[in-house]
Amino acid sequence: MSQVSFYLKVHLCCSYAFDSIQHWVDIVQACGGKVIFVCDSLKLRKQILKRVRFLGNDVQFIRSQTRRLLTISSRLVTPEWRKIAAAHLATFYHASKYHIDHYWNIDADDTMLVSEPEKIAEIMKAVQEDCEERGVQISSLDMWRSRSRGKQWTFGVTYTRNVADVIPYFSNSTDEWKNDYKGVDCGLNLDWFITSLLDKKMLKIETFYVENLYFIHWCRDGNFLKNVMGTYLCYWCEDKVHFPFLEKIFNLEELGIVPIASDCKKYSFALDLKHGSNMLKEKVSRLPKYCAPLKKLWHISY
Repeated sequence: MSQVSFYLKVHLCCSYAFDSIQHWVDIVQACGGKVIFVCDSLKLRKQILKRVRFLGNDVQFIRSQTRRLLTISSRLVTPEWRKIAAAHLATFYHASKYHIDHYWNIDADDTMLVSEPEKIAEIMKAVQEDCEERGVQISSLDMWRSRSRGKQWTFGVTYTRNVADVIPYFSNSTDEWKNDYKGVDCGLNLDWFITSLLDKKMLKIETFYVENLYFIHWCRDGNFLKNVMGTYLCYWCEDKVHFPFLEKIFNLEELGIVPIASDCKKYSFALDLKHGSNMLKEKVSRLPKYCAPLKKLWHISY
């Protein structure tokens, strides 16, 4: 398979965003892939180039807030999701224009797969090869599929192949698809449009997950105690998705332990939960960065 492109969609400029962006850049480099940032802020572009470490110079920036993409997105989604839909669409139309047949579309500033870049690269390559073998055109990480009890397919960490097969559904669609999804959400975004293609079996679309892998969605300031549904830490284990904050802290087991949707594709890579929790302590948290006096005062041993 030829070099795969990674469209890293970014718009946030905060501490956790740059941690996530750096991790994704490291993953892309471990994959031997190409980095293409979807970014409409000149200020953020400058910050990325200043704060993110790149092994090579093959980094590209593209815009999403163009008249064409905003026009297409306004037909596909409800108004509040227009700009976000344009960012997703930018990956499809850019890939089509430059004959990029397969690529990853990543919400790079608020998502994190918790493992070493080399391990995540191994996982992503396996997903690519499996999609190629089985003719899957779009496959995305289980961010909301299980949580919505199998109702909603979602972008976030998404692999796409055979882009030419997908583009016509965006270019030729009317807004009639929305009639089947009235009242299911507070707005209809591009995730719901792809869900409609899935429900009607218009394309081969899937959701995948990785057994015993931790995942972070930092969305909306990463406030795990206030925005307990939109922001979360989770892991997939033995046919369940576990959300530890809801499960353990809020004692909301009905929300904190969710059956994995029956149509989600499982991948196993000999990961264990202890590995993930160690990564959270050593690579995600600031515990190892505390100065020696504080470590001694608070009995921090790593």
